[in-house]
This record gives sequence, structure tokens and C-alpha cells, in this order.
Amino acid sequence: GISYGGRSLFDARDDDKATPGLLGRAFGRAVNTPEVKGIVLRVNSPGGLALAGEDIYRSAQRAADRKPLLVSMANVAASGGYYIAMPAERIYANPATITGSIGIYGGKLDLSRLYEKIDLGKELYTRGRFAGMLSNIRPFTDEEREKYFSHMQAFYDHYLDLVSANRNLPTDSVDRLGRGRVWTGEEARQNGLVDELGGLKSSLDYLAASENIEHYKIAIYPEKKPLFILPGGFLFRALGSIFSTGDKPDEKLADMAGVSEAGEIYARMPFDITIE
Repeated sequence: GISYGGRSLFDARDDDKATPGLLGRAFGRAVNTPEVKGIVLRVNSPGGLALAGEDIYRSAQRAADRKPLLVSMANVAASGGYYIAMPAERIYANPATITGSIGIYGGKLDLSRLYEKIDLGKELYTRGRFAGMLSNIRPFTDEEREKYFSHMQAFYDHYLDLVSANRNLPTDSVDRLGRGRVWTGEEARQNGLVDELGGLKSSLDYLAASENIEHYKIAIYPEKKPLFILPGGFLFRALGSIFSTGDKPDEKLADMAGVSEAGEIYARMPFDITIE
């Protein structure tokens, strides 16, 4: 599930004045480029912080309000990776994709015994009953533990409502599919968590057909490569946008489903390694 770090996701704020992150800027560029007819968000993530997931979700939702948005799931699109897929009008996953994990977890590190052992003293000055709740110099009080759990429960309920609304499923059904459970892409399709089985090219072809584009060209956002890139650039090359052109799609975008010819599911990395 998504990890909760103690910051509220429900505070009112002016999103138009917030400083967008990497994906927020990428969505903005894609939406504001007239040649871009639609957006495919490529998700290859096991999730992370709840606040980051909410920020990406809001950016994706604003983009989906202006242009068609699809999601293509790679090897893993779980927890926060599934959360950010909710604005999509259609979700594609490979049969072996690991997805779902609708849930949240949290806690804090209690170093009080370590501080005693090394004879380190710390003083904490706070204002407000729960201001020092996440301090690592002592464990939770019973009241703080209850408060912290109520925050996680509120976010979990919010997650359930979000999936229920976007996937047209009853909330109690989403809860039975959630609680941190993970599913393969095939199982997720059967459960209604994704729409189709297929890779990135399948989602691009569907988007092009829905926009009556016979041939298309792909642009990758964000355009500039960051300092640190995972093999294949999967972490940062998140947005694939299609342009209406006379060029044929790149053949290298063939599906990378982890399924053998006999139909058996196997595990593989989201990139190929060639040894010469």
C-alpha cells in the first residue's frame, strides 16, 4: 500500500499556484502542445508516498479534463502506481503486471532506546497537542496512535471512493479487492481494476483509432533527461503523447508481456540486457 508520512492530503490549496513537479510539468507541456491529440501515461512504479501520489493524480486529472488520457501499465503499477492511473478513461496492463495493492501503511521510527544507550539527550518544543506525534525520541501515546490511525483510515476510505468512482465499482467491492492485496494484470482485468490486456503499443493504437489518426508519431515527456536514470529510462520517461503525422509508429514499442508462448506467466525485468 501507499506509505503515509503524516502530512494531510485534504488541506485546501490553490493547485494553479502550486509549483508542479516533474510529471506535473510534463503533463502541462503535453496539454498545451496543440499537435498532441492524446496522452498515454506509462506507469512502472510500486508506489511510494501518499502525498506524491496525490500530486501526480491531480496533474493527471487536470490533463484528462482537457485531452484523452490512457494508462499503460508496465511490470508494476501498484499502490500509488495504481492510484495515479485513476483519471484514465482506459487502463491497459500486461497479463503479468503486478497491480492493485489498494491500501496504505504508516508508522514512525522510535529511537528512544538508542538515545538512552548512547547517552544522547534531545529536547522537543511543540505547540499543539499532536505537534510532536511523529518525533523519534519517544513512542506514540495511545491518543497519538489513535489519531495517526484515523489519518490512515481517512486516506484509505478516500482511495476506495476514488477507485469506486473511476472504475464504476461499489465501494465494498473495491474494499474486498483492496486491503493491500496485489493482483496480476489478468486477475485485475477479471476483477474490473483494468480494462484491457496489452502493452504500450496497444494503448497507443487504441488512442490513435479513437481520435481517427491513421498514422502517428510519439513524443516522450519530459523531454530532458534527468541526472539519474534507471536502465531503459523507465522511471522518468513516463508520458507518451501521440501526434497526428504521416509517420508509422516505432516498431521498438512492441509489447514486453511476461508470458511464454504456452501462456505461462513468468517474471522478467522491465528492460533487456545484451551481453557481447
